[in-house]
Amino acid sequence: FSPSNVGEREDHRASTSSQVSDPEKASRCPRCSTPFTTTFRRHHCRNCAGLVCDDCSRHRMRVPTDPSAGNVRVCDACALTIGESHAASMEEDVDISSEIV
Repeated sequence: FSPSNVGEREDHRASTSSQVSDPEKASRCPRCSTPFTTTFRRHHCRNCAGLVCDDCSRHRMRVPTDPSAGNVRVCDACALTIGESHAASMEEDVDISSEIV
């Protein structure tokens, strides 16, 4: 999420956190409803902090809020948003580069 998408991130965070009052007690993934087990574990998106399972958080990428952390787990929804933001930034870079040449 870029600074202009902060409200969007807060809305996403609120929607995911409201699904489970205490994430540590959740018995299922709030996104796909798959039950957590000793081998199918809980994870948290490092961008929105939402509770997710492995299937709902397959992406690893740098998050705008902490780029120095390297590639970290993000949920599918955040991966899509961050990917769109990165694509827009790359388009801007290409436009600027073409103006210089």
